[in-house]
Amino acid sequence: MKRYLRRALFPLLLAGAGAAEAGMMDLINGKMVGKQLPYAELQFVGNKVVVENKALLIDFWASWCEPCRDFIPELNRMHGDYAAKGLVVVGLTQDEPADIASFVKKIPIDFHIARDSKGAIFKGLKVRAMPYSILVDRGGNIIWQGDPAELKRAQLDALLSAI
Repeated sequence: MKRYLRRALFPLLLAGAGAAEAGMMDLINGKMVGKQLPYAELQFVGNKVVVENKALLIDFWASWCEPCRDFIPELNRMHGDYAAKGLVVVGLTQDEPADIASFVKKIPIDFHIARDSKGAIFKGLKVRAMPYSILVDRGGNIIWQGDPAELKRAQLDALLSAI
């Protein structure tokens, strides 16, 4: 009987751990929904991108962050699929320019890259754990936050149609 209970409860514990991890990320990073994005701090690598009055998906990443690297192909797809709908995907990092250049040679990034060299956005929005993303409406308001793997296409469609 005990063995049966362990087998029955183990999948539930794993599912609960995943939900707890997502909740823990929000606790670690703080609540950002409702805050304004400080646009002036975005320093684009390559061509400057106009982000004011645009819907943004900003992914906080670092070259040393393995889960961040794993999600880059999906961010590339989101960039390709949603650019025509007005979404601008930006990868925001504190990495040095040379590290970024070396990284994108190994793992291609199709979306825009910006640096937060002084850490003003990371600190201002209390981003302390990655991977983490925010969705910003055209008015600069953060309307979603979380692990980028948790942002489903249907949810993104609904968010974009509402803004």
